[in-house]
This record gives sequence, C-alpha cells and structure tokens, in this order.
Amino acid sequence: MKIDNKILSVPPYISTLWKYVDGLYMRGATLVVTLFGGESVNIPGLNSEIIKSIFSAHVDSLEQEARLQILNKSNLQQLPDMPFGLPIFSQTFPMMTSGESSFQFGIGSMDGFATAMQHNPAQANAPDLPTEILQKIGAIVKIVAPEEVIENASAVQHCNCPHCQITRAISAEPEISNNEKCSEVQPLPSPETIFEKWKIQQAGDNLYKVIDSEDLAEYQVSLSESISCSCGKQGCVHIIAVLKS
Repeated sequence: MKIDNKILSVPPYISTLWKYVDGLYMRGATLVVTLFGGESVNIPGLNSEIIKSIFSAHVDSLEQEARLQILNKSNLQQLPDMPFGLPIFSQTFPMMTSGESSFQFGIGSMDGFATAMQHNPAQANAPDLPTEILQKIGAIVKIVAPEEVIENASAVQHCNCPHCQITRAISAEPEISNNEKCSEVQPLPSPETIFEKWKIQQAGDNLYKVIDSEDLAEYQVSLSESISCSCGKQGCVHIIAVLKS
C-alpha cells in the first residue's frame, strides 16, 4: 500500500496517480474512488486512519495542482509576445485553444510551422514554458507534422526562446528501459491501421470510448484540460486514435 500526494495504491483494488482520480466519497463503510474515465472503484474494509490518510493525500494533491496552475499562469504572463502562430491545430484539436497559453493555433501550411520554429535570439532568456504545454505541442506535432519538418528542426544551445524550447520538446527521445532497448523497435501505426483497429464513440463532453475491434476491450479517453486515458499511459494509441478521428 502506498498513499502520498501523487500515488494512490491500495492492492488489490487500485493503483493509480491522483491526476486520474475525480473524487472520493464513503458509501457506508466502503470507500468509493471515482475516476475521470467514469469508472468507480469500491475499497471495503479500510480502518479510519487509512481512510483519513487517503482523503488527506487527495487534498494535498489538489492543493499541489492548484499551486502549479498558478505558477504556470504566472510564467505565461511573463512570456514576451509570440511573433508566430502555430498552424493546423485549432480546428483539428480544439482543446488546445482553451486559453491555457498565449499561443494562437490556426489552420495553415506546414511552411508556417517551419517559420514558427526559427531561432529568435531576442528571446534567448525567455522563461520556461510549462511542461504540460510543451508535451501537448510535441505530441500533436509528432502526429501531424511532416517527418522532414521534425528532422530538420534544431535548437540553439543555451537558448531558451520559445522556438528552441518547442524544438527540444519534439526532438527529445524518451527514456527507455533495458527491456525496451533489447526489443525490436516497432513502427508507428498508420492512420488507416488506427481507424481499422479502434472504434471511437463519444461518451460525453470531451469524453470518448475507444473499443478494440479485435478483443472488444474498452478504454476511456478524456480530452479535457488534462488529456488522459484509462490505460494510464501518456500519448497512448487510444489518445492518438481519438485525436485523429
């Protein structure tokens, strides 16, 4: 059992991050954990001390998230005016235009994107962009941008202008375990393969059900402020399938 401000793990009932937990409540002597995907997990037989520690950890997680949001908002307000607008996003991925950053996304050519990725020494000392925004931009660019644009993008060493920050985000290689290093690299699925394998159904506001056409396994994908999937993985194929649908 592990309970802190990041993790809720109560074997054999649940093991997840707090960011996937929507709320807690008691049903008699049973603790009910509701997840953003719509599922509920019942945990019976907990003593009062453990229940108190779980609620306390949830509060700590919420407070930490609120502090990070305030900090991110403060960092964004300090950013210099962005002399570019990243194209192709607003109509394809409307959740990226919810006011979470000063970037303006619009449909356009990939030439516009290439222009946006030019180094700007005047902004070399700009504050760091929030990690969440960089991850979202990087994930979407890797899906929709031509491969040559990503391959040719380069960041200037020690420069922190927005262009260089975004370039690092889309070109950084993820850490892999020793087991993954020994495994054969699998190619990314084509859009046609994604649509053939996954059936997408809208289950609510910014909430989608993804069904595997082979084994009928179901997953819940949320495209709210925090993009997530019930499988627990960031940037998983289920999220990609919904974004491309």
